[in-house]
Amino acid sequence: MSAGPSLGWHAYVDETESDSRLDPNTYMLAAAVGDTDNLGQTRNIMRELLQPGQRKLHWRDESDRRRHAIIEEVAGAPVEHLVVVYDGRQGEQSERRRKQCLKRLCYELDQMGVIRMVLESRGPADDQRDWKMIDVLRAIKAVSSVLRMDHLPRPGGAAAVAADAVCGAMTRARTGEPAFVKTIESRLTIISIGY
Repeated sequence: MSAGPSLGWHAYVDETESDSRLDPNTYMLAAAVGDTDNLGQTRNIMRELLQPGQRKLHWRDESDRRRHAIIEEVAGAPVEHLVVVYDGRQGEQSERRRKQCLKRLCYELDQMGVIRMVLESRGPADDQRDWKMIDVLRAIKAVSSVLRMDHLPRPGGAAAVAADAVCGAMTRARTGEPAFVKTIESRLTIISIGY
């Protein structure tokens, strides 16, 4: 995956815990990364997938036939995808797993030259924890002051749908169904971390 600070790239992030039965203790953050034009085109592509009366796409609510159609469109969208997968310990709190993913994701996005990452708001207290974490990363120079983090009620709308689909595809791959990930592998970077 290549990028540069001059591109002014943005990242829309989605998160998930994998299948607790087949892939326990696993947390993932996926980012759809592109410049504002790329992300705008991606939003339009994702909106076109809405069926009559459907307000938003969500991977878990779709049939496999629809998931294949969605992931094909994600593969053709002009954005890159970065996924951080954390394999945690049994009994480890979900919030700790998320924090480990987010720290690494911030580092990787900063290295790519991303200037803004957008996450879905989880409420004032949780959002504040995220901001404190990125402040610590800046203080220890793990990320630059260029990377900005924002929280929105539904980040990027249709742009975040691509990251949601990548999370879904990754969960399926980790539980024995790699076809969805194979569709997007040319635009996908996976970083696996553990305790």
